[in-house]
Amino acid sequence: MAFLLWIVLFAPWIGFLATALLPRLSDRMYQAIHIVLQSVALVAVGALWSRFHPASSHYQAVVRLPWFSFPDAWHGANLTIGLNFGIDGLSLGLLSLAAVVLWLIAVSTRVPEGLGKARAMWVQLASFAVFATFTALNIFTFLLAIEVTLFATFFLLLRLSEADSQRTAIKFLLYRGVASVFLIVSLVGFAFSSAATMAEPLTLGYQQLAARAQGVATANAALSAHYSAPQWIFLLLLLGVFIEEAFVPLHNWFPDAIKNADTGTAMLVGGVLTKTGAYALLRFGVGMMPADVKIFTYVLATVGIGNLLYGAFAAWSARDWRRLISFSSISHMGLVLFAIGTMQADAIQGAMFLLVSSGLITSLLLLTTSRVKARTLTLEWRQLSGLAKPLPILSGFLLFGALATLGLPLTSGFIGEFQSFFGGFAVHPTFAFIGLLGLILSAVYSLTAIRKTTFGPFTDRAAAAAYEDARMAEWWPIALLTMLVLFIGIVPYPLGHVFLSAVHRLLPIGG
Repeated sequence: MAFLLWIVLFAPWIGFLATALLPRLSDRMYQAIHIVLQSVALVAVGALWSRFHPASSHYQAVVRLPWFSFPDAWHGANLTIGLNFGIDGLSLGLLSLAAVVLWLIAVSTRVPEGLGKARAMWVQLASFAVFATFTALNIFTFLLAIEVTLFATFFLLLRLSEADSQRTAIKFLLYRGVASVFLIVSLVGFAFSSAATMAEPLTLGYQQLAARAQGVATANAALSAHYSAPQWIFLLLLLGVFIEEAFVPLHNWFPDAIKNADTGTAMLVGGVLTKTGAYALLRFGVGMMPADVKIFTYVLATVGIGNLLYGAFAAWSARDWRRLISFSSISHMGLVLFAIGTMQADAIQGAMFLLVSSGLITSLLLLTTSRVKARTLTLEWRQLSGLAKPLPILSGFLLFGALATLGLPLTSGFIGEFQSFFGGFAVHPTFAFIGLLGLILSAVYSLTAIRKTTFGPFTDRAAAAAYEDARMAEWWPIALLTMLVLFIGIVPYPLGHVFLSAVHRLLPIGG
């Protein structure tokens, strides 16, 4: 099983090296290399699903690459640093989301002429880093992968942004760079604090750190007393998560990145990268600092519901589709934060569903609106009206994406929202009740945008004759995302069963 994870990780890495080192080729050849290797990674992720055992209490498909050692790093004990990878239920769910979105970027988004090499190279490096982030088994691997995503995405924004590229890329670099600093200090500080408190060798491995923090018996650690890290460590982790997830008031970089980036980079940022912060909070907060999550549960609830409502109101006041999509994502991530802060198993499972659902729906809307913009040259509502007549296929997919955003039953968003609020009412009924306003607002802004875009009179009759609806080559990727959103909403058990195993791993018994 480990060889499958090798393939997932190193197919995009090989693609990055090949694209960077090969002599000058045509844009079409670079895209072909990109598509082939991204497809290999996607197939390998599918094979991991067939061999994954949710009942297992250990990480699976473990890959270890020792790198270097620090002699006498801590009280005479050596510390070996390496790249360690593996999967559990949480890793597999988010790895699958990333594999699907990154594959769709390769096969369905256009590249400006002359930029084929740059796009293929940096997207494949970002793919490797994202896969490594979600499958890392030690703090060093996780932090290194986060830094590589920052590096690769910066160059994508700088080279391929459709507007204001330099400002957008630098803002992204500054905000996410500061978030990385907070994550580095908090996680390294947690590792040293854990070793000092437990009087044991320094380790960066997830399983060992979780065993010490939660006081559970594992193959490598004896049953120990409960350990709680200093609160400043958790607060730094929380600040890093808030920036990574673009929470208000640290969100300014995100709407600009989504609005100005090309479609592929916007899908990478909105569909995948904004899930790394929530992943860190689940992996390190819930899994290793559960006592601190409970102490700051009202902070998480306040920030979460605040972002849920702020994102919804901002999306309602938006004047174009890209701004609506970005603030809608912020709103969804607010509900994720609220659910995680409850420390309830059902709410945390709902948060995991929401991460996958939000990534798919965001990518669906970005891809659909890119097809609309290719024909109308704008996404501003005041210039769009009555597109249902000349563009019925694209308008239909846009309507579905809007309905999925508001959590319509039988779509993936409904499952996550239902579980998150169900668990939230058990712990914070007042916050949960206030948060329901966000669901009402999501219906308002989604349907308002659809009404302004697809219904009403078509004002430019001359252009109507020239508009050509999406060809099959354009709409089948959108249809694939639509089917995934429906499948998860209608048949949630496979993904839910995998996530349930992750919930049991993260939450200590009785926690």
